[in-house]
Amino acid sequence: MMTTRRISPAVRQAVRQRASFCCEYCYSQEKYCPDPLSVEHIVPRASAGCDDDANLALACQGCNGRKHVAVSAIDPVTEREVPLYHPRRDV
Repeated sequence: MMTTRRISPAVRQAVRQRASFCCEYCYSQEKYCPDPLSVEHIVPRASAGCDDDANLALACQGCNGRKHVAVSAIDPVTEREVPLYHPRRDV
C-alpha cells in the first residue's frame, strides 16, 4: 500500500507567501481565481521530484492541470523536446 506524503500547512503557507499569492506560472492573483491555488511540485514526484520548498510552486488549477506530471513538451516551431517553464530558473 502506497502512502501519500502531505506537505505541511506551514510549508504551504510559506510557498503561498513567497509567490505573493499569485500563480507562479501565469501570475494570476489568487483573489481573482475562481478556484483555490494549489501547491504543486515543479518536478513531479513521479519524475523523482522532492518535497523541498525549492521544488514547490503555487499554481492555479488551469496551469497545474495542463502541466500535470510533465517536465517537457514538443516545441511546435522547432519540433524538439524542450523543458517546461521552471518558475525558479526561467525568466
